[in-house]
Parts: sequence; C-alpha cells; structure tokens
Amino acid sequence: MNKLETSVQAASQASNYASNATYGGASVGIAGVFGGIDWIAITGLAIAAGGFIVNVYYRHKENRRAEELHEMRKEKIKKGNCYED
Repeated sequence: MNKLETSVQAASQASNYASNATYGGASVGIAGVFGGIDWIAITGLAIAAGGFIVNVYYRHKENRRAEELHEMRKEKIKKGNCYED
C-alpha cells in the first residue's frame, strides 16, 4: 500500500468519525428540544453542524485523492505496467 492509498483511507476514517459526531450531535439536539433544555439543544445542533462541515471537507479530500490514485493507475496502464502494484 502506497502513501496515497493510506491517505485516502485516513480521510475516509476521519469522515466516518465526523459522521458519527453529526448523528450524535443531532440526537442530543433533538433530545434537548423535546426535553425543553435549550442549552443542550443548541449544543447538540452546533456539534451536528460542525460534524457535517468536517464530513464534507474530508469527503472532498477523499474524493480528490481517490481521483489522483485513479489517474496514477491509468498512467501505469498506459505505460504497460498494469500488473505492478
């Protein structure tokens, strides 16, 4: 596994953590709304928004790096090195 593939996996893992934070924050925010506790609702929704922003950022990085990796593999195939990894 090369450095680019490792960075794609790291971005994917960070995005997964951000998704979990988004779902957790949204759940806490909804519970705060239904419970009538304003500061919990605001905090939960802020965590959900922050998690969403981080998720979008790392998904973009993951897609960009995957595209770079794809282009590198296409170049290897054009050069006749398609069986080397």
